[in-house]
Amino acid sequence: MLVRSSRHSSATSGGGLLPLELRPLQRVRRVVASFHTFAAIVGEGEVVTWGYGRCAPPEPILDCVEVCASGAAFAAQRRTGEVVTWGEADFGGDSSQVETELREVVRLQASEGAFAAVCGAERRVVAWGHPDFGGVTPLEAMQPVKEVTCLCASEAAFAAVCGRGRVVTWGHPHFGGDSGAVAAQLTSVRHVVATCAAFCALRHDGSLVAWGVSTCGGTLPSPAPTGVASLAASNAAFAAVTERGVVTWGISGGGGDSSRVQPELYDVLHVVASARAFCALRRDGAIITWGDPNYGAAGPSSAAAVDRGHGRWTLAASERAFAALSAEGQLITWGDPDFGGDCSGVQEELLKL
Repeated sequence: MLVRSSRHSSATSGGGLLPLELRPLQRVRRVVASFHTFAAIVGEGEVVTWGYGRCAPPEPILDCVEVCASGAAFAAQRRTGEVVTWGEADFGGDSSQVETELREVVRLQASEGAFAAVCGAERRVVAWGHPDFGGVTPLEAMQPVKEVTCLCASEAAFAAVCGRGRVVTWGHPHFGGDSGAVAAQLTSVRHVVATCAAFCALRHDGSLVAWGVSTCGGTLPSPAPTGVASLAASNAAFAAVTERGVVTWGISGGGGDSSRVQPELYDVLHVVASARAFCALRRDGAIITWGDPNYGAAGPSSAAAVDRGHGRWTLAASERAFAALSAEGQLITWGDPDFGGDCSGVQEELLKL
C-alpha cells in the first residue's frame, strides 16, 4: 500500500522504477514515497529504498514495523520502538534534537516537512522537522501533549485527539494548524482525518467539526451531516458515511462531488480514499467509486464480478489506485498500474499466500 501523497505525478518520475530486488513484488508490506524517493518494508522488516536524493538510511534496518515519508525525508519505526530518520534535515531527516524523547514509539505521522510520533505509555507527542510544517513539539500549558488516541496530518499541520476527546493542533495556521475558531466545538472527539489543507473531526455523537482551507473541506456542507458513522479523506475532499448515505464536500474533482453516484450510495459499510478519489463498499457487495478517474475513480474493470459479491470485501487504497480483497481470497485492483492498479504480474505469488 502507498500512503497518501501529492508529492509526485507518476511512479516513474524521480526514481519510480522498482529495483531488481523488488521484482517481483514479493512480501512487500508497505511502500511510501517522498518527492523523488520510495521506501518499502519487505520480508520480516527490511527497509529497501530507491530513487533520487539521500535515499538510503544511515544503517541497515531489518526490524522495521512502520515507515513514513515527508517531502524529502523518511522515518522508520523499529520493533523496539526506536526511530531511524534520514533524508533532508529541513524535512525531518535529522531527529537528533529529539533523539532522547523518541522511545517506545507507537505511531508515526508526516506532513510535507515534518514528522510527529506518539511515544511511551503516556502516549505523548514528539515532533521534529521544519517548524512551519509542524516540526515543533506541541505543549499544553507548558506540558507535553499526552494520552493521544489519534494523530493525522495535512500538508503542513498536525492534529491529535487526546484524553477525553480534546483536540490539539499545531503547524501552519493556513493548513489547519490553528483550530481556535472551532475550539469550543472540539470536545468528545472520536476521530480526525485530513485533506491537504483542512481537518475534519468526528465527535462521539455523530456530528462533525471542520477547519482549515474552505475549498479543501475546511467548511462543512449545509446542512451539516449528522449521525455520521465513519469519515474518510482524500487529499482534496471528505466523505462522511451516515445512515442516509454518503455526504461529500471539498474539491469536486478530488471526490468532493459524488452527485453522479449518489443513487448508488446506500447501505454503505466502508469508504476508503486515494489522493483524489473515493471507493465505497455497499452491504450487498457492490463497489462504487467517484472522483478523479486518473486516481481510481473509473472503477474496477471486473465490476460485474464485484457486484455479485457478498459484502465480504476488504478495501485498500494507494495514492492512485484501489484494491478489493474478498473473504474467499479474490483480489481485484484498478487505477494507475504504477501505483498498484494492476496486480496481474504477481497473481501467481498472491495465490501462494
